[in-house]
Amino acid sequence: MVISTILFPVKLPLLRLYNFYILKRIGLLCMENRAGVLIVEDNYVSQRMLKIMLDVKGIIADVANDGKEAVEKCRKTSYKLILMDINMPNMDGVEATRIILRESTGEKPAIVAITAMDSSEVEKECFAAGMVGFVAKPYHSVSIHRLLEKWYNSGK
Repeated sequence: MVISTILFPVKLPLLRLYNFYILKRIGLLCMENRAGVLIVEDNYVSQRMLKIMLDVKGIIADVANDGKEAVEKCRKTSYKLILMDINMPNMDGVEATRIILRESTGEKPAIVAITAMDSSEVEKECFAAGMVGFVAKPYHSVSIHRLLEKWYNSGK
């Protein structure tokens, strides 16, 4: 019987842990709620991108695949911030926003539209439904981090 040992380098996320430490020290790391943010997005790649952007800030997010699922999650969990796509199957983001805000008890979540439909009509419809922000796709991580600083870290 022959036993072999194979050695290979493993990159440990030490830099990432160090970044979390620094973010926590300067007050940007917000993990007081396990999931204070809900991502409502039907596109898997967009879901992953947003989760990574939030992860960099140390924020754990839940994901809903459409408006209907978002409404169900909001009935069970209180979120501080909801990143809402507009054009989704089953229930669109505008309708989901109206239901979530109508049914929420206590502090209402800040709901921000994140959509590829970049027109003034869509933006007006989002604000009329009760959304507090509008980000057009494609978005940059800087715009998402600014959103977090305004609506998540500040406590509104």
